[in-house]
Amino acid sequence: MITRFSDALTKTDLFSLLGLFFALSLALSAPCQAEILTLTPSKDNTLYESSDGSLSNGIGFYLFVGATADNGNRRALLHFDLSAIPRGSVLRSAELTLYMDKSNAGATTIGTHVVLADWGEGTSAGARGEGLGGSASSGDATWLHTFYPKTSWSQPGGDFTPAPSAIQDVDGIGSY
Repeated sequence: MITRFSDALTKTDLFSLLGLFFALSLALSAPCQAEILTLTPSKDNTLYESSDGSLSNGIGFYLFVGATADNGNRRALLHFDLSAIPRGSVLRSAELTLYMDKSNAGATTIGTHVVLADWGEGTSAGARGEGLGGSASSGDATWLHTFYPKTSWSQPGGDFTPAPSAIQDVDGIGSY
């Protein structure tokens, strides 16, 4: 069969066709090239534990996590737009890097969790270093609200997976 097929082609055509098959077989058998994609959050906010859910920091410069000296809890929210990842891609790993620039808490463990509901980033801004939050504005995420003042989390403090996706011990100023 190859003899009859090659009779219908010139040697140049045959070598070109064989070269194409060889190139295709190499391309199909070669491993996919890994790419690194750096994303920055498309929105962020801090949930400040409060009984009335009126505190937020939608446009603030800082995020807060952990417990305060007076036992108030803080949870940072980060949203990433993943549309830059091509359809059909296989994610092998992801890395989140945050920088702690101040803390009096000492060593503590921070967990990351998947948030299970959409949430807002309004125009609220925390006062005096932002650690106490500010008055929530329309559309802000708060301890009680996904979108202040109308839409609520199903539980105070936000809706998220109970098991952390990752944990990190932090202690002192630096990148983690």
